[in-house]
Amino acid sequence: TLPDSTDEVVKIVALAYHSDGKTYGPYPGDFGLNSHVQLFFGLPPVESEAWRQVTDAELAAVNK
Repeated sequence: TLPDSTDEVVKIVALAYHSDGKTYGPYPGDFGLNSHVQLFFGLPPVESEAWRQVTDAELAAVNK
């Protein structure tokens, strides 16, 4: 389980490709040399507005 982000610390989930075919465990490797990040996402704090559920009615109002 990934600990929650806070106002001071943001947890990030990243997907990287290692072009040298090796795995590096908890270490990312050398970015741009043999470790190439394809996708990353910063997880907002739990109480953040970013986690608010948007209703269908709200989406319809925005997409008029």
